Amino acid sequence: MLFVSVEFEGGLKGAGSAFVVEEDGEQWIYTNAHNVEGALKIVFHDQGGELVQGFGKFQCYATGCGEIELKGSQDRTVRFGGDGVRLKLQKNRDIALAIHHEPDKVSKGLEVVTLGDNDGDKTLETLEGEILVSNGKVVMTSCASRPGCSGGALLDAESLKVIGLHTWGFPSDAKVIDKVWAKEGENPDAKLAGASILGNADWADVTIVDFIKGAKHQREYLETLKVLMLIYNTTPTKSGFRVGWNDPFTANLTHSEAFDQLSRNQILRPVASLNEKLGRAAGSNIGINNMEVVSTYAKAIKEIRASYAKESTRILHKTPPYYRLKLQNLGAIEFGDECHKNLSKAEEWFTAKASVGGTMPVGDWFALPSLGDF
Repeated sequence: MLFVSVEFEGGLKGAGSAFVVEEDGEQWIYTNAHNVEGALKIVFHDQGGELVQGFGKFQCYATGCGEIELKGSQDRTVRFGGDGVRLKLQKNRDIALAIHHEPDKVSKGLEVVTLGDNDGDKTLETLEGEILVSNGKVVMTSCASRPGCSGGALLDAESLKVIGLHTWGFPSDAKVIDKVWAKEGENPDAKLAGASILGNADWADVTIVDFIKGAKHQREYLETLKVLMLIYNTTPTKSGFRVGWNDPFTANLTHSEAFDQLSRNQILRPVASLNEKLGRAAGSNIGINNMEVVSTYAKAIKEIRASYAKESTRILHKTPPYYRLKLQNLGAIEFGDECHKNLSKAEEWFTAKASVGGTMPVGDWFALPSLGDF
């Protein structure tokens, strides 16, 4: 077993677990992708404190190693992600684990052991449990993994061969909007332990530089998606203004708080200013010029749809698969694409009204499905 230490921008630090596997004479270090995404510095030490050096090829899970749904305890369906990377060692170490290559035996009831730094204190610990459910690519276990265990190995308790690498999971019944706006690392069902089965995994070659850049691309995509959601949710339709400045936007945020989080975004700023005035106007005689609404939304919808299309293309075609798998498992890509598509009619409508100096309502209005409807 190995310990992972990482440094991020702003002096932030993180820690996790890793392990070495030998197969066909080659040795690889395995750990969770989320342990190292966006890191400026990554260091591996063994249990004796010795620095592990000399790396070759870098890989992350390929497309198809995520997007897996398993139905576990209490009849809940959980979507697990392809949260894994591996680095090839240029010089083999004296001790390495072997991969379990009998997937038909990886089934419910099999006794397993989680091996890792379960409290982040650089002390190796084991947590016993059993497999609750398996679909051949991912297993859910009863092992009570804790912070620091990320990147650890899931072993067959009898043979001590590696079945899998830990991966994160999200309950499928959680709302996408709440998952997208959750704080970094926040997972309402972190207690659910899942692992990707290594014997059936596929890997994609990427450079470490591209992998680190992928974290920035992911952040920019998510910010763009959040702006898209806010503009979508406050766009006037034939039903009127579906907006309340202090009304809930997500389970934990009001519209006002959500706008505040993205106050520096240039596309959102005019929309935020307009909605703040609308919020102050409630119950008063303050009027809002119709053309201010028309021109503000005409410009904002056009810009955010173009920005989202650009960010989406980069995530889908120019970013390492891990980030795409993570966003797909959140439901973010499907959700964002639906928002983008539904706003096309709104973009046409507001652009047409702005170009002729129309007022609202003029002509046929359009309808937008609620964010909660998809």
